[in-house]
Amino acid sequence: MNIAIITARGGSKGLPGKNTALLGGRPLIGWTIAAALESGCFDRVIVTSDDPAILETARIEGAEVIERPSSLATDTASSFDALMHAVDEVEQEGTRATTVTLLQPTSPLRRAHHIREAFERLLPEVNGVISAVIPDTHPMKAYRLNEDGFMVGLYDSEAPYRPRQTLPDCCYANGAIYIFRRQALKTGKNFPRDGIVPSLMSATDSIDIDTRDDLLRVEHILRAQHVSTP
Repeated sequence: MNIAIITARGGSKGLPGKNTALLGGRPLIGWTIAAALESGCFDRVIVTSDDPAILETARIEGAEVIERPSSLATDTASSFDALMHAVDEVEQEGTRATTVTLLQPTSPLRRAHHIREAFERLLPEVNGVISAVIPDTHPMKAYRLNEDGFMVGLYDSEAPYRPRQTLPDCCYANGAIYIFRRQALKTGKNFPRDGIVPSLMSATDSIDIDTRDDLLRVEHILRAQHVSTP
């Protein structure tokens, strides 16, 4: 069984009420629920939250819901613990997950086709797939300051001066999609580190909603695309 877990706690300092804020006439969390359902990749789509308003919105949008303990909804609570609480709740019903996918509701431009593309990367030898974006500036060209205040190469002394095309390919996780085999999650106390491959998305599709300015930016993109639903 493939299950999708959408993590959506109530507290948000950058944008209060973020997960139920309207975007293109739909609650922000609704875009992720719709993308998960439309993808056809999941047997169950579940929202975990400590916030009654989010849980009710999730039901209306077509997701199952799990009430998250307040101890797993603090600023310091980990996404892994919130995810595994939801997985444990599901499996206590007698259901055994094959894959567990974490979808964060702050990535509204992650669509159904992105999820399907990520699943295509889950080959037999792969433990997980994480959506990612290629940065404009190669991180290996960065510097750090040593104890004397001098600039030194973050990776090594030569990397900042090498042509970008001679450096290894790199990417950043964009927070939109995390697919893991259930067995890989079982073996540790955190997300698996080994056997992970990226599923690349564009910088625009990778936008994460953290502030009202982010919300307005995505609203503008949706209007330009003449899009009102996922």
